[in-house]
Amino acid sequence: MLFQRDYHSRACRQQVKAVADRYREFRDRSAAVVSVLPESKGKARKFQKKFHLPYALVADAEKTASEQYGQPTRLGGLGARIDLVGRMPETAVLDARGGDLRLHAVHRGDSPSDHPSVDDVLAMVDRALEWESD
Repeated sequence: MLFQRDYHSRACRQQVKAVADRYREFRDRSAAVVSVLPESKGKARKFQKKFHLPYALVADAEKTASEQYGQPTRLGGLGARIDLVGRMPETAVLDARGGDLRLHAVHRGDSPSDHPSVDDVLAMVDRALEWESD
């Protein structure tokens, strides 16, 4: 799951495009990609239309999923109210095999541009797959 900061975040836009460009590598691993955008459904539709993502994009205007998975924010109440100012990026690898959804690995950004590379995300997925096969 790619937890985005905001509709306008340049770093988040770069991440979703980079993952889209290499989406086949995720599919080859039987890994689903879901991008979570802390915006309305209307803004999510515009985002999807602009970037033609080959994977799911979820509108999370109430920040329910973001809060459930601990997406970090900074700057107190101001950062909690204004996503572009306070919300930090997060990437989570979940394992749904066996019927339960389990968090396997997470990267919580320390700064607005702190996204793991696609290679790093694929390595997180590979570690999750290896862990289950042991």
